[in-house]
Amino acid sequence: MQTETGRPVTVTVNAPGHQKTGPNWTFKHYLCPSNLNWADQETKEKLRSGELVISGDQWPIFLYAGYTYDPEDPWNGLLCSIILVCAFKHVFTLPSSVDKEPKATRSGNARLHGMTCVMAGSIAYIATQVRFSLSSLPIFSCMDTVTDSEKFYTSILNLLEDPHETQEVHDLYVWWNRQVFPTYSSAKCMVTKGSPLDKIHERRRCSGCRDFHYLAGCLSGFPWSYP
Repeated sequence: MQTETGRPVTVTVNAPGHQKTGPNWTFKHYLCPSNLNWADQETKEKLRSGELVISGDQWPIFLYAGYTYDPEDPWNGLLCSIILVCAFKHVFTLPSSVDKEPKATRSGNARLHGMTCVMAGSIAYIATQVRFSLSSLPIFSCMDTVTDSEKFYTSILNLLEDPHETQEVHDLYVWWNRQVFPTYSSAKCMVTKGSPLDKIHERRRCSGCRDFHYLAGCLSGFPWSYP
C-alpha cells in the first residue's frame, strides 16, 4: 500500500496460525454479516458450516460503532468501531497511542511517511487486516476465496470514493482524523481555491450537472443542449 505522499508502507499483522485456532479463538460473532443475526442459532450454524456463503461486500458487524447495524440507515456508525480505530493507531501511529500514552520512543509510520489525514485507502486497508485477524485463517491472501478479501477491500474503497457519498465520507474523515491525529484541523485538508485540485473538482461537479440536466431533458422529452 501507499501513503498520501505516495511512499510505500509495509506493515505486518502478528496473528500466527497456532494462536488462531482452538476454543479460545472466539471472535466469530464480530465477522457475522451486519444484516444477519448471530444470536439466531440457525443462522449461526449455517455460517459455521459454510452453508451460507458470504461474499466480500457483505460487511461484518465489527465495522459498525457499538457493533450495531441500522438497516434503515446503513451509514450510521459505519467504519467507526473502536476496534478499527485501535488497529489503525497500532499500525500507523505506534501501539502506545492506542492507550494514549504521552510519550513514545520512536516515530510511527504516519509521521515517517508524512501522513496527516486519514484517507480511503488506509481505512479500507485497516478494515481488511482486522477482518483477517478476527478470522481463523493462518495466512492472509487477497485471492482467498473463503474470505473474499479483495472484494471486501474494493467494496469499501469504492464506497469511500463514490462522488454520490461525498457528504457522508467527508463527515467520516473528520471523525477519523479527530480520533487518530490529535492536532488535526479540518481546515488543513481543505482544497485551496483556484488550485489545480480545486479546478479538477470543479470540472467534475460541472460534468455531473450536465449529465443530470441531459438526463432530465431526455426523460421530459425535450433534451437540453449538451456540449
